[in-house]
Amino acid sequence: MEEGNTWKKNTNWDYISLERSRNNWRSVAVIFIILFLIEAFLFLYLVKLGTEVITEEEIFYNNKMDCSNNICPDKNADAFIYEDNMCYCYKGGNVIYKKFLK
Repeated sequence: MEEGNTWKKNTNWDYISLERSRNNWRSVAVIFIILFLIEAFLFLYLVKLGTEVITEEEIFYNNKMDCSNNICPDKNADAFIYEDNMCYCYKGGNVIYKKFLK
């Protein structure tokens, strides 16, 4: 085998692999676009989920404060429990009043 033929053969293969690599950018671009879209949808979903959790926590906190500051003191209760949207007022260990809060 002559060296000239070997060089020509290698050059030919390099040219073929170079052509393949020139076309690979399209595949990589499509993959990155798909990944970007998945990331964007996931980010929006997590922001929505976080907003819902914050809203639920605010409602819980406001109802708990309403139970402790407005409802049970009016009934002369010495303790209160707020759970499952219900406000329970206690006096002497007994429930004296309960109210459903939205």
